[in-house]
Amino acid sequence: MSWNTINLQHPFAKLALWITGATIYVQLFYEAHLGLNALVFSILAIGTAALSYPELRHQKPSRWLAAAFLSSAALVAWRNSDLSIMVFFLCFLVFSGHLHRRPLRFLWFAGLLGITKLLGSPIAACYQLIRSWPSLEWKPAVRWSPFAILPIGLGLVFGTLYYHANPQFAAFWQRFWPGSWLHLDWEAEQALLFLIGSFVVGGLIWPSLWGDFLKEWEAPFRSVLRRKRSTPKPKAGTLGLKREYQTGVFTLAILNGLLFVANLADLRFVWINYGQATPQELSQYVHEGTSLLILSILMAMGVLLWFFRSNLNFLPDNERLRWLAYLWLAQNAMLILSVGLRNWQYVANFGLAYKRLGVFGFLLATLAGLWLVYLKTRDKRTITFVLQRSAQLGLVLLLLYSTVNWDRMITRYNIRQAAPGKLDVEFLTRTLPPVNLPTLWEERHRLQVAAGWTEDELTRKLKAVSSRLKKQHRPGWRSWNYTTSRARRGDPFRDSGR
Repeated sequence: MSWNTINLQHPFAKLALWITGATIYVQLFYEAHLGLNALVFSILAIGTAALSYPELRHQKPSRWLAAAFLSSAALVAWRNSDLSIMVFFLCFLVFSGHLHRRPLRFLWFAGLLGITKLLGSPIAACYQLIRSWPSLEWKPAVRWSPFAILPIGLGLVFGTLYYHANPQFAAFWQRFWPGSWLHLDWEAEQALLFLIGSFVVGGLIWPSLWGDFLKEWEAPFRSVLRRKRSTPKPKAGTLGLKREYQTGVFTLAILNGLLFVANLADLRFVWINYGQATPQELSQYVHEGTSLLILSILMAMGVLLWFFRSNLNFLPDNERLRWLAYLWLAQNAMLILSVGLRNWQYVANFGLAYKRLGVFGFLLATLAGLWLVYLKTRDKRTITFVLQRSAQLGLVLLLLYSTVNWDRMITRYNIRQAAPGKLDVEFLTRTLPPVNLPTLWEERHRLQVAAGWTEDELTRKLKAVSSRLKKQHRPGWRSWNYTTSRARRGDPFRDSGR
């Protein structure tokens, strides 16, 4: 039987797959951290989606989202950072929301549909089963049920008997599936996990009751602008458009002038006098000025999206407004670079941290957003184009950010750049995850000097990090991830008995 002929459109086949999937979900995640089990789940989820929605197998967006979901799961098994786990959940929501008879075009709507499918999958399942009940074709189900139910049922019965009667068989099975269903003694946590699994797996199998509504809501949104023609009063419409054009020129001229002065000030005090600001000034720049400047950049993008939202794009001789918009975007790009330089000066004085790295990441995304607004203005695109491309670009950037071992980078940079006695050791040894222990050990001589510790204090602090790492580690293949495994292999105190 070829892949293309396999589908699960029979309601009872979907019901069986739903229950089986929720059971496997329990086996993958009960008493386990996210790790390799996330990668196994993503492979099973993509396979389930391919069987439940065979019409989506050959569509490029479906393949792209499946690849993004699989990549995010691989990053969980590799990096296992909080960022990679967040991206994994986000990719699952978007991927499951894309699964619809008529798939949604835009990621924002797909994410919204993914949330509705996740929360409403049991209701959708009951609705589908009740609606299909009178018209079910029972003969195929009865004919094929012995081939599915009998082997599975007998396998569970005899497997349970062997599990309880043979300790060696039970020990062998527990190596692969700790807390197996063969034990039959489910705890409240397992029952709750089965319920969660039914919601998660149901989102991959059952069509959402809100899918058609969101599809109709999405229909008017387009990526290319179309000129709106007003037949009743064309002269009044043209006059109003010219007034809007003059207002736009006047507004952008004023805003460009104000931003030019701000950029001149940054050029004088941030670029030319680099490194001369006091720590207090740098702290004010970052904690007070940066957020306001980023807000101003986002508002600037909103201003251009407003002026170039409709017929103003098709007005003859609108080059003056268009070039003022390009100048406005270029000056905002310069402002982004100045904000990045301020943040870098702060890092050079106080070290790296998650929020400071987040500022760099957000500034990079904002630069990309400015480029999208430029394309929208140049090519007469819609706001929907900017939002859709922003969502796609944001997802790609989050996946790329998740590939970096930020904990190792922060630890190494802060130790090497800190002045003696000025290192924030509590941040490195207590706030950061303990997977940075190998880096702390590699840099232990610099760490001791920067922290002003004695040899005994250094050993005691590193042993405390090692103790945290051992508590975080979960045995078994399900919780395995490369970063924690590497940290465990590089732990100099792993055999110390502590």
